[in-house]
Amino acid sequence: MYTDNTRTREQPHKRFSVYMLDINFADQSSKKFIVASDTKVGELVQKIIQKLGITQDFESLDLFEARVINSVSLERYLRNIEVVPRILAPAKLVFIKRIFFYNNKNDPSALHMKFIQLRADVLRGHYAFSERDFHELDAFDLQISYGPPAPNKFYHSNEYQFALSLSNVNLLFFIFIRFLVLKYHP
Repeated sequence: MYTDNTRTREQPHKRFSVYMLDINFADQSSKKFIVASDTKVGELVQKIIQKLGITQDFESLDLFEARVINSVSLERYLRNIEVVPRILAPAKLVFIKRIFFYNNKNDPSALHMKFIQLRADVLRGHYAFSERDFHELDAFDLQISYGPPAPNKFYHSNEYQFALSLSNVNLLFFIFIRFLVLKYHP
């Protein structure tokens, strides 16, 4: 179809589709994001960062494609310049904060993501802990989740009483860091 006397042809509109992606996090939660078919991974990462309200260390957050092949979990890093792939079920997109030991006391979202990833790595066996260490970590996790036990039932050592005033995430994160430092850097 011609638009005027100059005999130029009308350009067709660029068509793109919009679809919903499930973004998974290390704590087994997920959020849905609507993206266009030409959205880059970097744009999606920025959208996730804004949605989560992360203000520090956002340059170390990345999107990975996770698949299980022959009972082995494989993660593929998605570069920021790639177009967001359509992921079909058993595979999934995982938004991960890789562990960097920066000072994130002022950004609870980033600190929480570090804690979740560190906890998952411990449970996957990436760090060698004794059974006693696991029991101690479980005790701390229960104490944080369900509150401190009654003082007449359990004895608290002075070493850990300072930590009860910290936020839950800070406490568990610093306990994990303490174990890592003691185990791998004596």
